Amino acid sequence: MILYYTKMFSNYEHPNWVHRNECANLYETVCVIHSDRRHLNTSDAVIFEPRFSDEIDFTSFPRKEAQIFVFSTQEAPVRIRDPHFPANFFNATMTHLTNSDVHFGYRSHFYTKEEALKRGIRFKPIFTNWTLVGKRRMRLISGAVSNCDDVTSGRKEFLDALYK
Repeated sequence: MILYYTKMFSNYEHPNWVHRNECANLYETVCVIHSDRRHLNTSDAVIFEPRFSDEIDFTSFPRKEAQIFVFSTQEAPVRIRDPHFPANFFNATMTHLTNSDVHFGYRSHFYTKEEALKRGIRFKPIFTNWTLVGKRRMRLISGAVSNCDDVTSGRKEFLDALYK
């Protein structure tokens, strides 16, 4: 079992991140990703997202000998406050970097317009006059920004500047 001890991104706790039906031909307890902290001692791996770990006292954190503690983030280091983890607390990493123990890269999803609308994804076109755009620019620039409320990277401002 894998325990997400902290939130993942801004998601609320989920009893099971992976539904048991997705784990065909495996024992019931093998393929479970959960956030139920009551199962800390029975989880094989425990994943921590540093942005959501301020309330945790890591100096006296219980740990089984064979348990894997994973440092997990998809954010740039600038988004992580000064970490307060004891030295050698983690024995695995799961980040966007390809040299991590587990590569947790950004994903791209491509949907047809019809499929996107069925999933509740709405698009706001930036340009509607493609002929005019072609006359003004030598290259087409396209950007998509997630709808995160707390983006401090400046990517929204960058796209606003490109739009002008």
